[in-house]
Amino acid sequence: MNMPCGMYDSAGKIQQIRRIFTEENIVAALSLFLFGWSIFFVIYYMDPYVFRLTHVGLVLILLYIRYKSPSRLRILDYIFIGLVVVGVTYPLLDIKSFIWRGYMRFEFPTVYDFIIGLIMVILVIEGMRRSSGVWLPIICIFFIIYALYGSYFPPPFQIASHELERIITYMYMTLDGILGTTTDVCSTYVTIFVLYGFFLEAAGSGKFFTDLAFKVAGKGSSAAARVAVLTTAAVGGPQGSGTATTLSLTPVLWPILKKAGYPPEKAAGLIATGGYGAVISPPLMGAAAFLIMEYLGVSLLDVILMCTIPTILFYASMFWIAELEAKVIGLKPIELEPITWRQIIKESYHLVSIIVLIALIALGRPPNTVALIAIIITIMTSFLNKDKSVRLTPRNLLRAFVQAVDGLLGVAPILIGAGVLIALFSVTGFGIKVADLIVSASMGNRLLALALALFATIIVGLAMPITASFIICILVIAPAFVKLGIPAYVAYAFTFYCAVLSEVSPPVGLAPMAAAGITGANPYKAMMESWRYSLRDFIVPFFFSYSPEGYNLLLIGNIDWKAFLLMLALSNIVLFLLSLGQVGAIPLRRSFLRLGRIPRALIIIGSIISGTSLSLTESYFYLGLLIGAIGIFLGFLLYKLKLKL
Repeated sequence: MNMPCGMYDSAGKIQQIRRIFTEENIVAALSLFLFGWSIFFVIYYMDPYVFRLTHVGLVLILLYIRYKSPSRLRILDYIFIGLVVVGVTYPLLDIKSFIWRGYMRFEFPTVYDFIIGLIMVILVIEGMRRSSGVWLPIICIFFIIYALYGSYFPPPFQIASHELERIITYMYMTLDGILGTTTDVCSTYVTIFVLYGFFLEAAGSGKFFTDLAFKVAGKGSSAAARVAVLTTAAVGGPQGSGTATTLSLTPVLWPILKKAGYPPEKAAGLIATGGYGAVISPPLMGAAAFLIMEYLGVSLLDVILMCTIPTILFYASMFWIAELEAKVIGLKPIELEPITWRQIIKESYHLVSIIVLIALIALGRPPNTVALIAIIITIMTSFLNKDKSVRLTPRNLLRAFVQAVDGLLGVAPILIGAGVLIALFSVTGFGIKVADLIVSASMGNRLLALALALFATIIVGLAMPITASFIICILVIAPAFVKLGIPAYVAYAFTFYCAVLSEVSPPVGLAPMAAAGITGANPYKAMMESWRYSLRDFIVPFFFSYSPEGYNLLLIGNIDWKAFLLMLALSNIVLFLLSLGQVGAIPLRRSFLRLGRIPRALIIIGSIISGTSLSLTESYFYLGLLIGAIGIFLGFLLYKLKLKL
């Protein structure tokens, strides 16, 4: 039976519409809108409610498109997207009245405010669950219950119970909840800097930094390890993401490490550890760096300076152990790809946007404006590349936008959801209560307080991303440290560094698992190797937090440069001794001296004592150095006597 001509036309139009409105095209359009919205805010200031509400809506819509429900529950995603549109559109219809009702919430919010607010809080918590796992949503739900029934909790956690309506409207209708500082940081800074990082990668900067690392790595049995350390450090800074750095570099570095004699597990662990350093590496760093900027009220330049020496110490620790274990493992010298300085100089245009970015930040320009200028420079300089496939043509730009939105969705839901948690901490006063407990438990002892804070951050971070664990822990640690006389900026740097280390700690380690998938290693063994490579870094936060001399390592305020240089040298000595004890061997000219258990134990114990009390006026620091020196002397003595202990 022949179909009428009109029906053919209708069917053809439907097929044409379906081809246009594919998921890929919708995501691309929304990605352009999301990043364009943040770029528009750089050029034209608008009401923060309008700007942040729209940003939240776009992020949640993209989240529910990208992080799908199981196929049988797919209808839920469409319902959630519809509810997000309602939750964002409702206040925008009469934004002035919405703002007024929000700040008069004890009397004037309507039933619709409460119902739509409750829906938005649920959607935000569900978004966090999809993007980062169950633990952060569980914590949010616990604190909602705590705020509702706090009067039933035992002292010292007993509080006055709050009504659900007031809690929800506070989180939804004010700039202290979902639309608070963390969302401001996400929409204003993180979004544009993530885009810049992905544009750099799309323009081929990763290959340039890899070539540069190859050129300066030198020769010898540890050359392959030096390449891995230098490459992750060079590429990680511009990328600002641990897992992204690991995924992009493992295919390049694994053949080199394999040729040198690295087992798959060790290679995956080494690359992943270097990748984690990207989160604290200037100039981009992780999202937590922008939170530090906002909460402390300092410039991005201050945050960059604050992270510079801890980053150097992180990679110095990797460098020492890579150098020391080269002979122990029996690594072979390798022939690296011949790269001339002429080639490096020809491709140095990749540095232009980074240099401009740092220079403008140093001149005090707004970070989002600086990032936008750096993006424009990256697009322009990409056309200097002989490889046409990495030039940022419209097609490549669109692809980079979509890749960038996937990267953003890894952190944006956490930052938006963190507003819920911060609002609940504010309502309940929980952070202050725990801070008092830390001060009491440490009995005013700074070293014990630092150890408790490190332990708490690692435990919290075992099942959470770095940004989430930083936000939760800083709400507790900063007040405790300030009460102990430790400056706030030190507390923030300490928590940021510890949050990064918590990501390395088993049983959760995304970067080593990703690297293991490429090297063919056992994922768990790769994770343990990554943890082993980062063990010495757990002492680094004590270097810049224990004493006023150590504060100089953060390059903030009035710096005593003599104390700075001395503390930097002593920090490296402690890291070297720890590496010596961990590897258990002292390299000689043509071989190595194997240390026994007792000398190794003495070196490690001495290093830990010195590292955790790094101060020229602290007797324990000198005691630790003495114990470490005795361990080395005993190792040589037993070697000469051919004894094993």
